[in-house]
Amino acid sequence: MASRIEQAIADKEILIAESGTGTGKTLAYLVPALLSGKKVLVSTGTRHLQDQLYKQDLPLVRRALEVPASMALLKGRSNYLCRLRLEQAELDQSGYRPYPHVDLAVISKWSLITLHGDVAEVSGVPEQSRVWSDVTSTVDNCIGTKCRHYDDCFVNTARKDAMEADILVVNHHLFLADVALKEEGYGQLLPKVEVVIFDEAHQIPDTASMYFSTGVSQRQILDLCRDAQLAEVAEKSGIAGFEIRVDELEKLAKECRLAMGTSVSKGSWSQLEAVSGFTDALESLKQGLQQMLELLKSAAVTGDQLENCYERTQVLVDRLAALGIDSNEEFIRWYETSKTGFRFHSTPLSIADKFRELVCEQDRSVIFTSATLAVSGSFTHYQQQLGLEDACSGIWPGPFNYAEQALFYLPEGLPEPGDSDHTASVVELAEKLIKISRGRVFMLFTSYRALNEAASMLEGRCDYPLLV
Repeated sequence: MASRIEQAIADKEILIAESGTGTGKTLAYLVPALLSGKKVLVSTGTRHLQDQLYKQDLPLVRRALEVPASMALLKGRSNYLCRLRLEQAELDQSGYRPYPHVDLAVISKWSLITLHGDVAEVSGVPEQSRVWSDVTSTVDNCIGTKCRHYDDCFVNTARKDAMEADILVVNHHLFLADVALKEEGYGQLLPKVEVVIFDEAHQIPDTASMYFSTGVSQRQILDLCRDAQLAEVAEKSGIAGFEIRVDELEKLAKECRLAMGTSVSKGSWSQLEAVSGFTDALESLKQGLQQMLELLKSAAVTGDQLENCYERTQVLVDRLAALGIDSNEEFIRWYETSKTGFRFHSTPLSIADKFRELVCEQDRSVIFTSATLAVSGSFTHYQQQLGLEDACSGIWPGPFNYAEQALFYLPEGLPEPGDSDHTASVVELAEKLIKISRGRVFMLFTSYRALNEAASMLEGRCDYPLLV
């Protein structure tokens, strides 16, 4: 596999490479990448995999090969402290619950000593804390060169390091956000490279579809309301009724969610329109956003932050208007809800042509690797999803005899994952399996809440050490 990737890098090929879990895929692409002497970007599925690559795998291979390649790690902007938003949060703590002063105080103290502003450095503040969204920025609320902290911005510093590095490690979300920005005519986030390697490449079709879509979420509207309030505190437009208008918009967004029912669901736009009361609630939300737009148009002249809120509101107004028009047969309109939020989407039926043009037709090598890309030994489905029909491909089977050494068990009758008793039911079943396997069990969870809940339930109920 490493030899084939070496050839693909040398010949600027598009290569799809599959090999099983535990076979050493990471080394198979890092060794030829480092030996090539080219500027390489490695994109992984998650921030945790980024950290593993940057802190463990890359240094190991670089030492073994004695290659003097420079490395950089670049995450999305929400992973870096925003000095301006921290100042705003320190001015107005009214929205934090519970114990806001503790979380904010920890971050404020850390901000005085951090060199990189990477929020992963902070211990003692829960990852789910409300404070994080208020002290980091998004592409929506960043005011760019107008910010007084632009020259010492942690995001800009990280990007400068990325531009100079021989090996750059990012995640799929950041890579595809960069692609989407370039398509819209904005400046690039990432440097031009000679080799792109997608690890965990099975995630690319879904992630790319998300970035080639447009949408509106309740979170965007509530964040806009929060940021507008903070901007008014900082820049003081003095417009009468400002806070009342913001509160009304926040209320309308929540009422729109309530009109969609209490269950967690997703479905087509036509299904949503058939829900009693939804159309009226959506129309009220549109009117509320339009009124907010008119208010912010007057306030925008006061300062850069209020101007940013005005521009964001215009985008939301335009997107909601477009979602109401069913005239583009190349896109599908759909929705999804969580317990407390919603998101409306307009997603292309196929991303193949756009992905091939923006990612693969750039005079560079592109490597896709994962343990699960082929179906019955064929890459046809994956190739069609991403427009990679002309790509080279290869499968390097793992040495593990799953057919004889493993069992796949799918229990029946478990509650839905969103049900309150789901974790308890899983633990009850797991307890039996733990006894059968004499304790040799590895349990994976999709949230810290479920993990901690399961660990608490298992404590004292089995005769084997419990490691969390």
